[in-house]
This record gives sequence, C-alpha cells and structure tokens, in this order.
Amino acid sequence: SLNVEKYEPVIQATACYVYRTTANPSVCIDPNPYSTIKEKKVCEVKDTSLSNQGAPVAVIAVNEEAFATKTQFRITIKNVGNGDVLKTSVVQEDKCNPFGDNKLQRDDVDKVYLVEAKVGTKKLTCGPFADGQVKAQSGFIKLLSGESSGSIICEFPRSEYSSSKTAYITPLEIKLDYVYRNTIEKKIQIKREVTGISSTDSSSGASTAPSPSYEGQPIPSGETDICLIFDKATNQCIKYTD
Repeated sequence: SLNVEKYEPVIQATACYVYRTTANPSVCIDPNPYSTIKEKKVCEVKDTSLSNQGAPVAVIAVNEEAFATKTQFRITIKNVGNGDVLKTSVVQEDKCNPFGDNKLQRDDVDKVYLVEAKVGTKKLTCGPFADGQVKAQSGFIKLLSGESSGSIICEFPRSEYSSSKTAYITPLEIKLDYVYRNTIEKKIQIKREVTGISSTDSSSGASTAPSPSYEGQPIPSGETDICLIFDKATNQCIKYTD
C-alpha cells in the first residue's frame, strides 16, 4: 500500500458503439430546368440546410444542381459530437479497447460508410470515395481533420424522371454507418482514514495512548466535570480535572 495521506488517481472510461444516421431531406426534381416558357412550378432546385438528426454524425447540407442530363447532389456530413468517428470494422477487430493488442491505424479514423443514397426506390451513383472508388452506390467518406466534415457527390440520371411533365418534390434518403467512440476521464481522491482507537505497537508491546479530549463528561457521582483524557475505544473518561 502507498504510505501517503491521500491518493488522486485518474479514472478513464472508453465506450464504442455502432451507429447509423438516416436523413430524408426533400429535394426538387425538375425535368426541364432550362425551359424558357414562363410557368409556375411546384418547386425550384435549390440548396438545403439540415438540422441535427439526433446523431453524432449528421448530414448538414445538400447542394442541388440540375443539368440537362442529370440532377446532382453534393451531400455534406459532419461530426457534430465530442467523440471520434471510426470505421465500422474496428469493433470486430477489437481496436476500440485502448489497452488491447490491436491498435487503431490512421486509416481507421474519420471514415463514414455511405450505405446508400436514393431518390424514391432508385439508388444513386456517388463518388469519389476515400477507398479509391470513383463512382459506386456505397463506400467510405473521409472527414477532413480540423473541419470534421466531408462530402460526396451523387447523381440522379434524367432517364429516371424524363417522363415527368413538371417539377416535383421527393425525399432524398441518405444512410450512413460508422462507429463512434467517447472517452471520459475523472480525477478522484482517496484519503487515508484516521481513527482514534488505541492500539498496541507490535514491536515494543506498548499501548498507544488515546487522544486527549476536553469535552464535558459526567463523573460517577452524577456531577459534570471536564474530562482531560477520553478513551473512545471504551467510551469512558480516564482522567478528570481535580
């Protein structure tokens, strides 16, 4: 044991959990974005800002642009929590344990997996991804250090909506998978307990005298006097004033 009056260790707890963020912003699909005919449309192609989805990684913006052959969405995501974003594989590989044998690598950090982005039932082609894919329906999005945000561009081909006669509003569904790690630390204080119970010194056999007290204590005759030495072990006064 430590021969100190108090000890102040730091207790650390680390928690990792798999998370999925789902966002469903409404977007405008216009089959004739460059039409010169003046007409009132149901909606206009525009950028959309999103509020927090209640998840540590959130979709914060969707920037939409309509072209003659496609509608393009730039999806921006951000770490809005206080923890670390990790690849989904770190749990199976036991890399979340700070005292484990498998340590986190740089490639494991700030990676969010785009499960899918779709308009209606149509999955969009997106890219470029952090794992080298130029265009695919799913892949990893890299969060930039310092900003804790990243983006991906997804395309909706005009062939999917060319039969529509006018612009219309539809949800854009975005699903993201990742592992989130939180670490908390707290300093605690452990103090040595001091007792007033008399004890015997094992080396000399001598009894350690109880601590003096100057509290008023009753004497056997029923009168009250000042107790000079009070033994807490026996709850008795050993010496009174004369």
